[in-house]
Amino acid sequence: DSLGNDVYYYQHSVFDDELYGQAIKAADKAIALHPDRLDFRFMKANAYIAYEKESPDMALSYLMTLVDEHKSGKRSWSYDGTATDDEFFQEAMQEYCFSFYSLGTAGGYEAFRTVSEKMMELFPARVHLIERSGKQGLGTAYIAGFKWALERDYGYIFEMDADFSHNPSDVPLLYDACAKEGYGLSVGSRYVTGVNVVNWPMGRVLMSYFASKYVRLITRLPVYDTTAGFNCYRREVLETIELDKIRFKGYAFQIEMKFTTHKCGFKIKEVPVIFVNRVLGTSKMSGGIFSEAFFGVIKLKVSSWFRKYPKCNKKTN
Repeated sequence: DSLGNDVYYYQHSVFDDELYGQAIKAADKAIALHPDRLDFRFMKANAYIAYEKESPDMALSYLMTLVDEHKSGKRSWSYDGTATDDEFFQEAMQEYCFSFYSLGTAGGYEAFRTVSEKMMELFPARVHLIERSGKQGLGTAYIAGFKWALERDYGYIFEMDADFSHNPSDVPLLYDACAKEGYGLSVGSRYVTGVNVVNWPMGRVLMSYFASKYVRLITRLPVYDTTAGFNCYRREVLETIELDKIRFKGYAFQIEMKFTTHKCGFKIKEVPVIFVNRVLGTSKMSGGIFSEAFFGVIKLKVSSWFRKYPKCNKKTN
């Protein structure tokens, strides 16, 4: 305000036309006085998002203009009086991607996609998107990502869910297990130290837990969380296990990848993590997926008796 005090003109839950007008007016005044302050720019973007809700067209347009300004290099941004860099700007845009995605609407998803593609242009070495037509299955999507990584100079390749059920803060733990301790595969495990699952229905917990027990019984795979989707592979593992021979497309894909890694002679370490029920999105678990996993494990074990697996180089395992 005129005295320099922070004033919050709105809350998301009670944001009508009058409050929206006040918020935009306050933001525009602050921006006019301090055009290089990102916090004031973001205040305006937040006002747009809160007002538009399901279809954030104005917010998206404003953020695209902001990205173009950043790309031009004409601005030396600051936030709350502190100078910022490219990494700060990128992280801020990631937060807006999350905000758009969390709207759960067609307009929100389109805004999420548009901002993501814009960030790919701005940071081509850090943000990548592989587009595929139609639904081809979870497993084939992972294989496509693995092959993309192997075509480039990546030494460690991660799998993780984008719904925030896997905590990004745990990534360094999985990385250290492979890069510093020499394991071929590290698994973010829900069950290696008990049951570390938060906010899952009891039926889902029991199904997942005993599914892994079943897999261990049939395959003798020394992994407690056989269906885990939070994994780090050394490059040598993916180069060795013959990705084109991986057959499962659903959740059994995770079992087959771990089983094949083990059969090729690579060491596997389970790193305990806490799995929180998805923040966004819905589960794709179905009877067909469960059936593939249940019967597929038997098929996987039997076929292994007649298959010669390539062996790892002991010096890199």
